[in-house]
Formats: sequence, structure tokens, C-alpha cells
Amino acid sequence: MFIYHSCLFKIGVYLQVIVIVSYVYLPVIFIQEWCLFTYCFYSRSVFIYQSCLFTTCCDLITYQCSFLFNLLCMN
Repeated sequence: MFIYHSCLFKIGVYLQVIVIVSYVYLPVIFIQEWCLFTYCFYSRSVFIYQSCLFTTCCDLITYQCSFLFNLLCMN
């Protein structure tokens, strides 16, 4: 019985970790996608647009990739 309960406890802990990670990670993905379409999509360079996919976003003024997507892209 003890083994059964500890097994359920481990499964519960894993599920909580998955839920917490998804709550933290999904907004980051959303912000990156938002930056991608507001900055990189309007970039003149297709190469910069492709290099910014899923990792960074582009600064519309300099057409450079920015790693500070959550700070720079909100401005």
C-alpha cells in the first residue's frame, strides 16, 4: 500500500511540474511569436526573418535580432 501511495505521489509531483513549466513556458512562446510577427515579419530581409524564428525577434529600426525579446519587443 505504501508503494502504491508513493507512486501516486511521484506522478502527482511530475504533473505539477509539467503544469508549472507549461504556465511559464507558453507565455514565453506567445511573446516570441508576437515579436516575430510584429518585427521580423515586416523586416526587409528574409534571412533575418528566418534566423529570428523561435529564438529571437528583430528590431524594426536596425533589422537586427534581439535576444531581449521580452523587454525590447514590448517597447
